[in-house]
Amino acid sequence: MTAVRAGSAEPTDPAGPAEPRPLRRPTTVEAIAAAGAAGAGLVHAAAAGSHGGDTAVMWLFACTAAVQLGWAAAMVLRPGRGVAFAGVVLNGATVLAWVLSRTVGLTGPLAGVEPVGTQDLLAAALGSVAALAAALAVRAWRHPGASTPARGALVGVATVVV
Repeated sequence: MTAVRAGSAEPTDPAGPAEPRPLRRPTTVEAIAAAGAAGAGLVHAAAAGSHGGDTAVMWLFACTAAVQLGWAAAMVLRPGRGVAFAGVVLNGATVLAWVLSRTVGLTGPLAGVEPVGTQDLLAAALGSVAALAAALAVRAWRHPGASTPARGALVGVATVVV
């Protein structure tokens, strides 16, 4: 028989608290988002190492790498709508910063317009895949079970990019 705590409508279990529910595995779209962010994070980590002469730029790349890799781990370990939304913002911001740095320049140590390089283009492509996949994951949480052509196209594009 279950007892009811005083002042609470919730029954208490005499055997103790319930076991935590098992973690769910990420969906394909969530896994693609995590893989894209992890790849972009690794490229940013390599960029941090190659910019040792400019401390500000080195730290910018190192922090970007840490955040992207951390988000990728969170998406794999605790997938959910909030984590996916954070990925849209995070990876979208990195892609936007890249586009601005290649078109109009940014402030501070990145004030000038930078030329497009292979590594930064790869990081931008992977970040774009991560942002798009995270956006589709957010949408999937709002409309569970809905399959879209965009989701299938993303899987194909991500496979080619990665």
